[in-house]
Amino acid sequence: MTDLPCWLKGKAIAVAEALIADGFCYCGEEEEFCVNQHLEAVGDWLIGNWHYVIDAITDGALFSKDYNDSEDCDINKEIEQLKQLIVKTELDWDSCINEGQLSLF
Repeated sequence: MTDLPCWLKGKAIAVAEALIADGFCYCGEEEEFCVNQHLEAVGDWLIGNWHYVIDAITDGALFSKDYNDSEDCDINKEIEQLKQLIVKTELDWDSCINEGQLSLF
């Protein structure tokens, strides 16, 4: 597994691990790369694509997946699946945290 940045917190780590399991890789700090200016907010993340490369960014950490070698890739479908993955993982994280807090009382 790729080492994740030390500054990421729980929910961001959960999403990052889901992204890595889906084929994304941690590239480094966002400021070290030329990132597409057309980013869309999805939960606590920003996503965008440029020439069949999808970027996902949170708290300055850049994750990327390259589809250039994928034949018959529907990039719009891939982006929608990425959005669903992020939303579901964040919701699962929030639900788990709330359940744990409720059980303490």
